Amino acid sequence: MKFKKLSGIVLLSLGFTVAAHANEVLLTANHPMKITFKVAHKNQNSQPVLGELQSANVDKNMKVPISLDGYDQAGVVIVSADGHELPSTDNQFGRPKQCSMTTDKSKATGALEFTLSKHSMSCQTYGGLYG
Repeated sequence: MKFKKLSGIVLLSLGFTVAAHANEVLLTANHPMKITFKVAHKNQNSQPVLGELQSANVDKNMKVPISLDGYDQAGVVIVSADGHELPSTDNQFGRPKQCSMTTDKSKATGALEFTLSKHSMSCQTYGGLYG
């Protein structure tokens, strides 16, 4: 009986640990649009490791779960929004004032807000390391 209780406590503790390290990026848009992005990971003093190209149709908002996978930082780098490709100078990972979101263990959530009009597109960051 003691073994059952102990194994249950261990399983609950493991579940909490995994949940505590789950990071998340919220994508929001002022109207429905297709967002293309890459998941990025990075350790201190190293270059970012970018994942495969992914896309999502964002109506108003969408949560993107990100795992740290043993890295110090994780997040997303936006490649394009509603068919408008971002210049590489505007979507660097792990740098402030970019159209990307960088999170870590202490700042596990952040948001990227897209606003598109006839003549311009803007990307604003909130939360994370540089929002």
